[in-house]
Amino acid sequence: MKTLAILFSSTFLAFAQGGGGSEATVVLRLDATPGAKLKTVPVSAVKLEGGFWEPRRKTNVEKSIPTLLQLLEEHGVMDNFRRLSGRKQVERKGPLYTDSDLYKWMEAVAWVLASEDRPELRRTFDALTADILAAQEPSGYLNTFFQEDRKARRWKEQTSGHELYCLGHMLQAAIAYYRATGNRTLLDGGIRFVEHLVRDFGPGKQPLMAGHPEIEMALVELYRTTGEKKYLALAGYILTGERERLKLTPQQIAYTFSGRPFIERTVMEGHAVRAGYAASGATDYWMESGDAAFGATLERLWQDMVRSKMYITGGIGSRSAGEAFGDPYELPNAKAYTESCAAISNLMWNWRMLQATGEARFTDVMETALYNSINSGMSLSGTMYCYRNPLELTREASATIRNPWYNTTCCPPNLERMFASLPGYFYGTSAEGLWVHFYDRNKMAWKLDDGTPLAVTMETKYPWEGVVEMTVSPRAEREFTVFLRVPGWSDSTRVAVNGAAVAGKAEAGRYLAVKRRWKAGDKLKLEFSMTPQAIVSHPRALENQGRVAVKRGPLVYLLEQEGQAEGVNVLESKLLLTGDGARDFTVRWEPELLGGVVTLRHKGAQAGVRGESLPLYRRFDPREPRTGKAAELVFTPYYSFLNRGPSASQVWVEAAIFFWRAPPPAAPGSAPPNAPPPPPRPPPPPPPPRTAPAGKPLPPPPGGGGGRGPGGAPPPPPPPPGGGGAGGPAPPPRGARGPPPPPPGGGGGRAGGGRRPPPPPPRGPGGAGPPPPPPGAAPPPPPPPPPPPPPPPARGAPPPGGGGAGGPPPPPRGPGGPPRGGRGAPPPPPPARGRPPAPPPPPPPPPPPPRNPRGPRPPPAGNGKGGGGPPPPRAGPAPGGGGGGRGGARGPPGGFGGGGAGRRARSSPPVGPPPPPPPRRGRPRAPGGFY
Repeated sequence: MKTLAILFSSTFLAFAQGGGGSEATVVLRLDATPGAKLKTVPVSAVKLEGGFWEPRRKTNVEKSIPTLLQLLEEHGVMDNFRRLSGRKQVERKGPLYTDSDLYKWMEAVAWVLASEDRPELRRTFDALTADILAAQEPSGYLNTFFQEDRKARRWKEQTSGHELYCLGHMLQAAIAYYRATGNRTLLDGGIRFVEHLVRDFGPGKQPLMAGHPEIEMALVELYRTTGEKKYLALAGYILTGERERLKLTPQQIAYTFSGRPFIERTVMEGHAVRAGYAASGATDYWMESGDAAFGATLERLWQDMVRSKMYITGGIGSRSAGEAFGDPYELPNAKAYTESCAAISNLMWNWRMLQATGEARFTDVMETALYNSINSGMSLSGTMYCYRNPLELTREASATIRNPWYNTTCCPPNLERMFASLPGYFYGTSAEGLWVHFYDRNKMAWKLDDGTPLAVTMETKYPWEGVVEMTVSPRAEREFTVFLRVPGWSDSTRVAVNGAAVAGKAEAGRYLAVKRRWKAGDKLKLEFSMTPQAIVSHPRALENQGRVAVKRGPLVYLLEQEGQAEGVNVLESKLLLTGDGARDFTVRWEPELLGGVVTLRHKGAQAGVRGESLPLYRRFDPREPRTGKAAELVFTPYYSFLNRGPSASQVWVEAAIFFWRAPPPAAPGSAPPNAPPPPPRPPPPPPPPRTAPAGKPLPPPPGGGGGRGPGGAPPPPPPPPGGGGAGGPAPPPRGARGPPPPPPGGGGGRAGGGRRPPPPPPRGPGGAGPPPPPPGAAPPPPPPPPPPPPPPPARGAPPPGGGGAGGPPPPPRGPGGPPRGGRGAPPPPPPARGRPPAPPPPPPPPPPPPRNPRGPRPPPAGNGKGGGGPPPPRAGPAPGGGGGGRGGARGPPGGFGGGGAGRRARSSPPVGPPPPPPPRRGRPRAPGGFY
């Protein structure tokens, strides 16, 4: 307890010394935000130590931040300010948005100072602040590109000028530094610029638009810091847009994701970073204003992004043209843009949605982006950066992906401020208790909402292992809830408190609420399932068809050429999967590789023919080898790609067999598990043809049933009256053995109220039609042609049968007749003895097709609702069961079946049996799967 007291005292003393005595070093200040369900825990309250992220943050402080400052100086970014104050006589250098690059670097320094005292960084920050404010005009305006010789262009290029974008980053750096040190010099300079906007822009004044959204987030956080509602109102005005006064085109509105009312947005489009920042600012405004229209719009946009426009790595922005979102499911791999800044904007937006709702789906997206597409943006050395983060590369293309400097230097300082502020994303609080968002080794010392001091220690090897152990120690024994995030990827999760399993189910993708009376030293233990998973994508993501990606825990894996065995080409590799991740992949911890990673090894295959030996196009040959030679493939985490030099790589890998179901373990001495399946057994002999004794005709089959007929083959036993068909019998599976005989009763559509239709008769091994007779047997008689259609009923009279296409109408229901509906009926009586009846006369010729300028079209087979018979009459009940469409309701007793939203019935098949297809060549199908 003495140690705990010392921890509390030292921690809260640090809070008192930083943040001006009243401002905690939080990423978002939500203490008084009415629409926030959660409150954030300060960056300074969480110390990461010895886990996954602590080495990354250490590299960020010791390598990334110092080297980037040197590069900013070398490329004249700071001199752009000094020239305006007369401190240097130089030309302006770099693009018009370079001011923002310096501000983001300064924000990274501020978050470092929130976690630890580094006097040299504080002195650098203060010196840069002096240079910046010396260039500010008396009006408050400050932008090194639009001052002096370009002053006439000020506010004339709002779609591309980045004036408000640069101001937004200035404000965020100033707020972070004020919270970390109590020094508000830069903050006061930013406020002077904002006052200039409040004075001169808005309704009835000059029009204003964001152009590149970012200012919205900054203005809301400035309101939270100062309490000045005019700053919140200015953010709301910018989110409303000025498309009419600024005469914006639809292309400008879509690309900039600004200039129109935000609540009119329906899809994520345009520049991905702009869209992510705009959604982040809109979420901030929604939490403060309570405007429900913003909440509905944000949910709609979030669903559009995660369901069709987000990469498996959490990256967004698929097109290099405009660094933009593409169409739904337009997710190329080699051409993926996936800018590092876009992934950061994705995390920032989901972070705000989490605070507003407390829903773990947003934390899942944050974790995916953080561990993969954000983490890949900075090299393990901390001095090389990815602007793009593609999911597939050739060796030639990989040579330009990681670089120490970009003329557009937005991503490097953005990554640095992300890693520096990371401790502030691990925990949250609410009136109910403590929320745990991320898992890594750390110590947290903060307080509950009622002021009770609370310390938490977390021990884990996450993300390499799934066990997390936490010690929860409130200063005084108290009842509250600990909300534990159960990641969406964990198939099974176990949670225990002091060794006893907690009540309630730990659901993947939800927070598990553990409510109890907590006392100092209570132990929480979580165990997540870490079995590797093979992931498939939506069928419309065309580049991924036939491919899978591999995940383990929060990490996406990839095949990188570097590190593979000789003879393995990762771009021509194939996976042989069973669907059992524990069997498909071998997990191996390699402490000396890439700073220490878990690799996944898979016994896959190489293409049978080397790709460089093939022509660009060739004729399809089903006998071409599908897999080739065996090869052991080594998967490494996606974030580590290109840390060993230029190399080919890919995330989505071709699967030679999709989820082939492995047979049960074989007995000793049996065939090996990868042996091809045995050939199919020959079909059983067909049953003898159905005959009747002399003089007794066979009874006609009852009516009912719907959908397509069997296409010229002998018709299957139709369902009894009352059963609605749902499209005819399903075709039999390929193979040699036919289905068992159908049970008695009627077959109805799934939604039509009856049972399933009976299966068709067995097919022969080569195609449609009955199986061949045994040797020496007489061939069966040909099937009788269908009877002629009945005459049309009188107007208002009930139709003679149901909506089926398969037989004559059912008999009218009377005493002893079949039951109504689709519940089936007793089997027909046994046939009388006698000779088989004479075949009926042939059907009349079909009527000529209607005139159609586009060519002849066969008549429809039904009423377009799934049934194959005539449409229902205008009045009068039908005595039989009709064909129910898919999704239709059960039909009335004895009436026409429920149509619903069924598929349109196809044209009638031609009369007569079709020619049998040629025998199938090539390898037999794997059991339970396909090639």
